[in-house]
Amino acid sequence: MKNFGLKLLNSIYFHSKASLLSPLPLRIYWTQILMKKLKLGSFKQRLDIDAINYPGYAYGMYSAALQAKALGLKKITAIEFGVASGNGLIAIENHATEIFNMIGIEFDIYGFDTGQGLPKPTDYKDQSYFWNEKKFVMDQIKLEKSLTISKLVIGDIKFTLNNFTKNILNFPIGFIAFDLDYYSSTTTSFDIFKIDDKFLLPRVECYMDDVGSTELLVASEETGVLKAINDFNNESSETKKILKKKGLSQFRTIPSFWNEKIYVFHSFKHLKYNQSLNA
Repeated sequence: MKNFGLKLLNSIYFHSKASLLSPLPLRIYWTQILMKKLKLGSFKQRLDIDAINYPGYAYGMYSAALQAKALGLKKITAIEFGVASGNGLIAIENHATEIFNMIGIEFDIYGFDTGQGLPKPTDYKDQSYFWNEKKFVMDQIKLEKSLTISKLVIGDIKFTLNNFTKNILNFPIGFIAFDLDYYSSTTTSFDIFKIDDKFLLPRVECYMDDVGSTELLVASEETGVLKAINDFNNESSETKKILKKKGLSQFRTIPSFWNEKIYVFHSFKHLKYNQSLNA
């Protein structure tokens, strides 16, 4: 009881301080916190004001599910490249349950990771001045106890991705979270978009981590994830592109930093690319 009271006081102190520093009006900030903590309202209502864990993931999955439903599908695949502690994958599971209850689309979920943390960087494009080899080591046994429907794909993505697409993948991919940090790993992961269109939605929602800058990490078109995206677009055919989802913040109740991290893989020649979603 004493520990609970201490945690409650610490939480109140943290959010009181954070609310004063937040650009949001106090009423919005506290509404957001209460809806998130107490799970008030529907999934869509909480998503609309970011009152949800990993809102970028939730948005991408929800958008993919709406597209799948309009195309007459019942089940799609969600992937996280770069699992680490597993908090993102657990959030994906939770979002999948709520989305299924809301609109009836089911998710097959996979998390890719080496299990051993970041590999040795290849060259300057991996931004090794910021990322450290062996960072983000996974406690696989602990994580597996926390997962309910997800499946882990452990190993170097150079070797695991090909086996996954040939022998494991069963349902079209609708959402992918890319959190591999390096240029080299991210570039390799983009091979997922080279598979047969029947295993991809016409437009795959993508959450791209590490496309923004901090005081020390400098995002640019010549290094890191942005370089990987540019190289894919330059080297792929004109019919397959990874493009930023423009103007997203204009349609959000509360614009947020993650709005800038939503990209979409387009397969312009996909047989269902031009199928109406407004029937």
